[in-house]
Amino acid sequence: MKKLNHTALIIILITFFSCKKETETIQFSETSFNVENNKLVEINSVLAKGNKNIVSKINNQINGALINALHVVDGDTTSLKTVEEGISFFNNAYNSFSEEVKEATPPWETQIDVEVMYQSEVLASIAITTYAYTGGAHGLTTIIFKNFDLTTGNLIDNADLFTDYNSFKKLSEKYFDKNIEDKNSLFEPSNFKMPVNIAYSGEGIVLLYNTYEIAPYSTGIIEFLIPYNESEPYLALNHL
Repeated sequence: MKKLNHTALIIILITFFSCKKETETIQFSETSFNVENNKLVEINSVLAKGNKNIVSKINNQINGALINALHVVDGDTTSLKTVEEGISFFNNAYNSFSEEVKEATPPWETQIDVEVMYQSEVLASIAITTYAYTGGAHGLTTIIFKNFDLTTGNLIDNADLFTDYNSFKKLSEKYFDKNIEDKNSLFEPSNFKMPVNIAYSGEGIVLLYNTYEIAPYSTGIIEFLIPYNESEPYLALNHL
């Protein structure tokens, strides 16, 4: 019986340290994308490295977001499989547009920057910032957060970031009220809604509303932070 318990303990320890090692091997490095004759698109991204099964999921999600960010024009984009194809699509769309209009127009442009906002052994929060101009009075900046489970490579839904989402929502509303000087600028001043984008950062939980999400263009992006000393009781994942 003692031998069995000893063997079982060894198996448990090996499994524990193997899993721990696997999560610790996930790293991010800087990368970029470009194609020949590209004059309109600049992309600075990150590349996950480590366990193949895990990083392939992460990189596919990030690259998919980059491709989607280039879908700012009409046309069939369902066949696009790579970021490079997305860059070529954007350039070709502008060339077709400028030929059709047949008059001097400001060139389109898209710049996308990807950064790791936060990383622990089990979680990585990624920010994808896109500035796109495709004509008109002004361009538009959009920020997307993606939270990854580094033990699986899967995306984490916002609700799964917290042990009690409804209680965290109440806390968020208090911080929202502190950060909004003029609620009359909002589409629905008396109706608080959680943002689409929530992420971990070095200082706390970041909540971000993109332009037009809850307010007009003139208001811009609305962003505020709930420090860890306030958000800690509601977090499903250890931020240390």
